[in-house]
This record gives sequence, structure tokens and C-alpha cells, in this order.
Amino acid sequence: MQCLSGGRTLYAGLPSAVADNGGAVPGRRWFPVRVVLYQIALEEKNARLLFQDLQSIKAASGSRVPAEAYEAVYHGEVDAKTLEDIFCIFNMAHPKGYCGRSLSVSDVVEVFGPLGNSDFFFCEPAGFARIEFDKSRTRRM
Repeated sequence: MQCLSGGRTLYAGLPSAVADNGGAVPGRRWFPVRVVLYQIALEEKNARLLFQDLQSIKAASGSRVPAEAYEAVYHGEVDAKTLEDIFCIFNMAHPKGYCGRSLSVSDVVEVFGPLGNSDFFFCEPAGFARIEFDKSRTRRM
């Protein structure tokens, strides 16, 4: 995946406040968006799931993404317009205090809209897929 810093929107359904903020940051069309990053816990029982695409994880987990194998590794705001921007931030310019792995295939990003609602996006080898994800089953940071 190429980092374009404000380039094409990978997911047209990204909450509108993320996709078009009207220039809240001078010189950029980005603004702080609240995200939670979930990664598969580094345990032997989860090794078969690490860095696998969505189809492979669902095939190994009864047609679902097994939230119980994930832990939240970041809660906070990042300056982003697109999911691709979020990918770049968690690969090239980690937020202060971030200790997780670089964002990669099999990770899940929760993006909050302006009203507090959220959507979940699974990182695929190329882009992201919107998924159902029961965050109440994840491990706590």
C-alpha cells in the first residue's frame, strides 16, 4: 500500500467527517479523528491468524473475525482523512506513546464518526474491508 498523505480515499464510506472536514487544519483537509487499533495478541494459539487476510481468518474461525484473539493497542486521535492516512500514520509516524506493531494485514481499525458511532475496518493486503467486530470480546490494553 502506498502512502499518499491525503491522496485518494480508499473507502468511500469512511465517516463523512473524516472524508471531508472542510479544511479544519490550515493547508490540509485533515482533522483529528478518534480511532482504536486492534491487533492479534502474540500468543501461540493465535499464530495461525497473524498477518492473514480476511478470507483466511474467516475460514479458520467459523466465518467471523475472532475478536477474542485481538487486543486494543491504541486509543486516541490521529490527523487523517482516509484509511490510507491511518495506515501511513501507524507505519511511518507512530503517535506518541504507541507501542504496538506497525499496522498490517489482520489488524482492525475502529473509526469513530462525529456522533460517537463507529465502524470497523480490517486491513487487507491491499486496502481495507468493513467488517462486523464485537469489541466487547477483545482483550483490554
